[in-house]
Amino acid sequence: MPVLCLGYTILNRDSKVVRKGDEVGQNQRSQIEMTDGEIALLIDQSRTCTMATVGPGGIPHLVAMWYAWLDGHIWLESKAKAQKIVNLRRDDRLSVMI
Repeated sequence: MPVLCLGYTILNRDSKVVRKGDEVGQNQRSQIEMTDGEIALLIDQSRTCTMATVGPGGIPHLVAMWYAWLDGHIWLESKAKAQKIVNLRRDDRLSVMI
């Protein structure tokens, strides 16, 4: 059964309101943005990512990958016959999530 959240209220042990959430539809992205330094640190200290290519019939193909961060670029390596490479030869769209 789908659930619709219209906001939230957090209470402490004494049932006093600690925090109230915003109503649905209010953009809170600016409250969680990372600084350029935080992004660089995350990329530099992580070593794994999820890589997505477009498989046959348009179905997403996701794989876990090791990566290197060199000279401001993400470097990935794979075997020439791997499914992700076959996908990229057919459709060059690629997405990487760290």
